Amino acid sequence: MLSTASLAMANSITVSNDDVLFSFQHSAPADTLFYVDGWADKNTLAATRNFSASSLQLELAVAELESLDPNKYTAEIAFIVTLLEQWLAAQATGHEGLSSYYGLHENLASAVYLDGLIPVLQLALNNQAAFFEALSKAGEQSGLVHKNQLWGRYSVDYWVLQTKSDLGFDLWLTLVIKDNVATIALIPAILSQARRLDALGLLPEAYSLADSQSMVNIREQEGFLPYTAGFANLLEMTRLVTDPRSSKAGEDLMAVAGKQALPPVSVACRRDWLELAHNTPKLVFGYDRISLQRDTVADGHMLLQINNPTVSEALQKLNGYLPNYSLLAQDSLLSLALGIDINALMPVVSQLRRQALSTYFNCEQLIAMQSDLIAADISPLMIAAAAGQGINGVGAVLYDIDLTSITSGELVVDALISVTTEHPEMLSNLVSFIPELHGLEVPIDGTSVALGLPNLPVGLSPKLAVKGQNIVLYNGPKSADAAQQLTYEEPSKRGVFSASSNYQKLNQIAVNTVDFIAQMSLTEASECAELYANISSMHDSVDASTMRVTVEDNGIRLDFGVQVDHSARTLAPGIQDGHYRLQLLGEGCIWEPVGSEKMSADGTGQYDVLDDMGQCSLHQSQYIWQQQGRRLIYNEKTSLGRDSCSDNMQNYTLENYTCIIINASASGFDCLYNPSSEDKRLYRYVLSP
Repeated sequence: MLSTASLAMANSITVSNDDVLFSFQHSAPADTLFYVDGWADKNTLAATRNFSASSLQLELAVAELESLDPNKYTAEIAFIVTLLEQWLAAQATGHEGLSSYYGLHENLASAVYLDGLIPVLQLALNNQAAFFEALSKAGEQSGLVHKNQLWGRYSVDYWVLQTKSDLGFDLWLTLVIKDNVATIALIPAILSQARRLDALGLLPEAYSLADSQSMVNIREQEGFLPYTAGFANLLEMTRLVTDPRSSKAGEDLMAVAGKQALPPVSVACRRDWLELAHNTPKLVFGYDRISLQRDTVADGHMLLQINNPTVSEALQKLNGYLPNYSLLAQDSLLSLALGIDINALMPVVSQLRRQALSTYFNCEQLIAMQSDLIAADISPLMIAAAAGQGINGVGAVLYDIDLTSITSGELVVDALISVTTEHPEMLSNLVSFIPELHGLEVPIDGTSVALGLPNLPVGLSPKLAVKGQNIVLYNGPKSADAAQQLTYEEPSKRGVFSASSNYQKLNQIAVNTVDFIAQMSLTEASECAELYANISSMHDSVDASTMRVTVEDNGIRLDFGVQVDHSARTLAPGIQDGHYRLQLLGEGCIWEPVGSEKMSADGTGQYDVLDDMGQCSLHQSQYIWQQQGRRLIYNEKTSLGRDSCSDNMQNYTLENYTCIIINASASGFDCLYNPSSEDKRLYRYVLSP
């Protein structure tokens, strides 16, 4: 909540988008352990419509929560489930629907941070009543105790989470709405009223995050977008452990866990540990670019700040070569690369070791660690570094694999392993010293040579070659092309690690081989349904991702990128009315025909389940149906059934049930029934022409 001072400076959170964030930062203490905020313009909202928490993954998470022990935290779990269901239903209607349901500001401005140890969420609102109604509705439906009290001169609403039996105190989910800002904080009930008001931003912050200009500086220095940026404060985490009385977080810890919650730390150790922490004060993160064309592409980075130039300069020498195939995710399934320059490894280790040993400490713990470092045997590392002289990169990439071929005794795989070195001809000469490859000569002109190893699976015929400054081992056509491309790549210092994943391709391979995976370990229909649902959710958030770690002047940087194909997904796939053929994923993960179903546009429907031979109907039902996000909700109006074709139809008890839409396309959809029970069932609806 905004303090009087922050309101005077910001005037109103509606002044500008930057003022929204600035007002959030006025409520957060400068010594916060964690902080993240952001807002989005219309272009960013359009680009990120599907670039959000996976609706399918959240639906499956809701199902898991519903399956928890009903005898403990019943109301609390129901409250969380209701909130998630609300969010999913609103999210399915798009950003506009989400804003309308919760009364959020059109820019969806928000901040999450720790005030001491108290987690706080702040949201910019356009409609205060709508937001309070949504939260109140969740509380009423779950049976969670709601109270409204005056704390000082402020009216505060809170919901009681009865955690006293486990934590020793209840938690209060508190809410204050003021000046179009909703502040939600999870506060231990045993804290003083003044501390509670402070956490809610209702008391002036002695030295706020806005006063420190930390977020302004981070965005300017790193070039982060307003959409999302933040930090984890490693210095303050160290202060919490070594000098708890000097921070809000430490005071909170002692208040809830007692003054002896942390072991005492001497003044000397406190000083030395904090001095070390000043060298790596923060881990900052945010997005650099978000664009929308056919796909949404989002790039960002994280930076572990290093304020010691000697350390950062030494670590930069380790940056090695990362091949192009490890930096892109379009063509491959998976790739990994380690780009450490082996020539620099021991000099860097020696330099950092000398610096660590020459640093003067008064802390006995750190002095003991120096003694351990002196006694440490680094000869194995020296031997390994000597053996790898000239190597500055190792990588591997998988382009394709057919797991189903294994059952026929074949191994269909398209993959490559590469080693980048200053002297590839020397490394290739060592191949002949491997007993199985004795006498094998690898040409240095780029010509490939088959390994010819005995007893290899059918379909596996790896080849070895020198390509440019790389020695490569590959199998398959795409890997052969990638090996050839390495010929033209000039090794340079690109970083120490990179990886890429194409979740869309991985998902397709996994779906195509569900029956094979089942034969290896799973046979029950419920297990098959759960496996299929988890595989389908694998790429529900993003289609491809990349990452690269580099050492720079100001720290260790991790660049990441994600890609979302809008044509391949929707947050709430619309279900067509029509006639469907029904299939059930049965034992052994085999799809079995079970009947038919008709779903009408007016919200009525009926299904007909046949016996195993397809000779008669065993169960017939008429129902009312509706779609809420990824959930289909059914209310039966009539239900008839029998055990066998020779029996007469009888009235069955009418039931209400739901299913979670797993996959949907123009030809039909898959839906998971009983998602929160051990008896999960996955039905496939195939649209009839």
